[in-house]
Amino acid sequence: MTNKELGKAIRNELKANGYKAKDISVRVRDSLYDTAVNINIKSPMIRKSAVESIVKKYDEIDRDERTGEILAGANTYVFVQYEHGIFEEVAAPLMAAAEKVLNNKEKYSGHKIAETTKKEAYITHYQGNEWTLAEFEKEEKNCHTYRPAYWVRTPLDLAIAMWRFKNIGTIYA
Repeated sequence: MTNKELGKAIRNELKANGYKAKDISVRVRDSLYDTAVNINIKSPMIRKSAVESIVKKYDEIDRDERTGEILAGANTYVFVQYEHGIFEEVAAPLMAAAEKVLNNKEKYSGHKIAETTKKEAYITHYQGNEWTLAEFEKEEKNCHTYRPAYWVRTPLDLAIAMWRFKNIGTIYA
């Protein structure tokens, strides 16, 4: 499949799943003997994990059977990322609240900082300037399933997570 055909196939797949061309851009380029597919999400309302689950079938990496080392040539790497600075504007109204939480670790560490009808988000001070956010389903409160922690290092990180929780229903991308 040529780069042009691959790009068209990915765009059609995303379109079939309800994503518009104005919200996601797809670039397919040669990278030495491999192919690199860069998918750039332009809307903060789109979950990165949802796009990754759609396009993961186009990611083809040949590995050595014995060592697992990636073999050079004929690999297709798919990278999905948000457009740079996409969350700064939408998270700006939440910056004051985020700074208040991060500047008062004694009051907020280990406490619920957000909730919806189905989920709750808790923040915990970890070390130095690092915090973690955890999201729990309300019905499963006694039986937690492990999800990777959402690390917070700056007020912007927390403001973005709060915006996601409020607008998308999850702190995770």
